[in-house]
Parts: sequence; C-alpha cells; structure tokens
Amino acid sequence: MKNLRLLFLVQIGFFAFLFSAEKEEISKIFQFKSGIVEYEVLYSDNPTIVKRTLYIDDYGKKLCMDYKIFSRGEKHFIYIFTEEGSIAINMNMKYAVKRKNPKELFDEEDLGEWFKEILYGERKNKIVNKNNFKGIDKVLEQECEVYEVGNERFWIWENLILKWEMSGRIQTAKKIQTNVSIPPKKFEVPKGIWVFPKIF
Repeated sequence: MKNLRLLFLVQIGFFAFLFSAEKEEISKIFQFKSGIVEYEVLYSDNPTIVKRTLYIDDYGKKLCMDYKIFSRGEKHFIYIFTEEGSIAINMNMKYAVKRKNPKELFDEEDLGEWFKEILYGERKNKIVNKNNFKGIDKVLEQECEVYEVGNERFWIWENLILKWEMSGRIQTAKKIQTNVSIPPKKFEVPKGIWVFPKIF
C-alpha cells in the first residue's frame, strides 16, 4: 500500500502542474482541446489493480480523474480540477471536499518551468535532462521521450506520462482519445454526494 500512497501523491502533484496559469490568460497545457486517457497500474508483489481514466477539456483547463482501486473490494475516487478550484470526491463514502486553487498558481512568470516543477516536484531536473534521456519509444503508437532515474523510467508524450515503471509497479496508458466530446457533468459533483460547506 506504500506504493499506492506514493502513486496517489504523485498524481496529485501531476494535477497541480496542469493548473499553472497567468493572471489574465491560462496557457494551453495540451495541444489537443479534449481527450480521454485510460491507465492501468499493476503491482508485482500484490494483487492490487488501479484503473484511472483522465478526462481533459478546454486544452487542460478542465480535468477529471476517475480513480478506482481493486483490492479486497473496490475503492472509488474522483478528482476534478478547473480554474475555479479542485474537488476531491470519495464515491464510497458519498462526500466531497472543495478547495480553491492557490493564488500563486496564477502569478508564475515562467510557466514552462512551473509546469515541470509541479509535474515532477523535486524530481524536476533529475528527470528531464539530457543525462537521463534514453531515447524515443512508442506507447499506443505515440512517440514518447523516455527518461530514466535510478530504478524509475518515464515515457512522456505531450505533457502526459503515458508509462511509468518503478520497483514493484508499472503504470501504463491503455487507451488514448483526443479531440472527443466530454460531457460537462464530468466536471461536476455527482448527484447524491454531500459536499463539505467550507472551502479551504
């Protein structure tokens, strides 16, 4: 479960990177307007399976990650990110928590560097540099830049990590669709979910 918690934290950091913006105009994070990416995470030392579906709209200004964990039952979480803020939803417990996007996300001058910093956190310069670059490889027919750091290897395409290998775990994109219609309800709290009244 330690690896599962690590995956969760990295994913949150990944989402945060997607919402870096200027004060007046949020830059395009992706070159495609919308998309759906389906991921699967497998572990070598336990039967846990994680399936995640990422919904992208408005060039990355709107995101929804549908996150399911299959281990002694099913755990279901949804994370929604828009310009107004973020929402974390526990579908099993039927509650949600809203949070405003930190002001500093809209004040960064060097957006390119900010994207990398949020995407990789402390790993920023440890991953994306010429010393770690291992070449080009395809995932789902998409050409990815491959980087290797220690026992971790990353396949990156269009600001998306399509494949990520580390000790005991492998995360892989199984399906990618771009420029498809995304229902507006994907970025709303589902019916029957209680939302905490305080926004923090």
